[in-house]
Amino acid sequence: MNEPLRPLNLGEILDRTFQVYRAKFLVFVGLGAIPVLAMRGIHAADSAWLHLSTLVHPSDQGGTWAWNSVVWLGFYHISSFVGLLILPASVKLASDVILGMDGSIISSL
Repeated sequence: MNEPLRPLNLGEILDRTFQVYRAKFLVFVGLGAIPVLAMRGIHAADSAWLHLSTLVHPSDQGGTWAWNSVVWLGFYHISSFVGLLILPASVKLASDVILGMDGSIISSL
């Protein structure tokens, strides 16, 4: 971009943002799907065989609540970590689109 720098109003900022995302929509969606698919895989594994709900007796509501809280806290931290790994890739992809370079998921990662 060889445009001179100038202050932009909100409409121009939003318009340019949508132009960037529209230019590589499927690539941005694919990049955003990586952490979602990773968490769905972990959740499926937890639902299938990792979630040791048999450690807590079904009548022990406090123990069930505590165990579910620990599992939720673990999911939260794993999800945050995976999201932090993807954030720089999305910034690089957006800058590639703005600068007119060809961006892809692989090149962003």
